[in-house]
Amino acid sequence: LSVTYAVRDTEIDGTEIHEGETLGLLNGKIKCCNYNRKTCIKELANFVENEEAVAVTVYYGEDADEDQASDIVEIFQAKYPDAEVMAICGGQPVYSYVISIE
Repeated sequence: LSVTYAVRDTEIDGTEIHEGETLGLLNGKIKCCNYNRKTCIKELANFVENEEAVAVTVYYGEDADEDQASDIVEIFQAKYPDAEVMAICGGQPVYSYVISIE
């Protein structure tokens, strides 16, 4: 899973995207877009079908901080209550979050 933002208005695969929207991607395909980053990530989490996850790592980029990453960790802790979920500062420039689910 990866989370980035739109730099211009466009349409991709029938999805209308507006500049500034958060984009949630699964396997390189846009699954959700929303101006509210947390809402977009909640929607994106619903597309993941790995119900037996044992570990979730949330790598947060340079435009996210530790408090925001903690909010995202909570989303995945709720979805995978038996998994170890942690946030790590990845410092990536374009992607707000890269999320690994194992």
